[in-house]
Amino acid sequence: MKYYDQEGKELGFIEWAVRMNDDQEVCLACDTVGEFTLSTIWIGMDMNYHPTDQILIFESMMILDGEPIDCVRWETKEMALEGHRRTVEEMHALGCGVIFDIKDNTK
Repeated sequence: MKYYDQEGKELGFIEWAVRMNDDQEVCLACDTVGEFTLSTIWIGMDMNYHPTDQILIFESMMILDGEPIDCVRWETKEMALEGHRRTVEEMHALGCGVIFDIKDNTK
C-alpha cells in the first residue's frame, strides 16, 4: 500500500498516519441536503484497484440514514471539491427525493 499527501507526493506510513489524525486536513467538505449527506475526504492511500496510473486518494461518500449508499474516488483535491460541489447542486435540484448515482466523475 502506498500513501500520499494531498498534492500526490508519496508519504511514509507514519507521516500519513499522523496526518490522518488531523480532521481539518482529512475532511474537505460535508453537506447535508434533506436526509442525504455528502462527505468528501482525503484518504491519502491509493484506492485504485485497477491497473492504471491514476492515483485515487480522495473520496466522496453519499450517506442516507447513517449508511453509505454510493461512493466515488478522485485523483486530485480540485477534482474532489468540484465533484462535491456538482453533486450538492444535483442534490438540491432533485430535492433529494431520488437516490442517484454519483460515480460519473468525468463531467
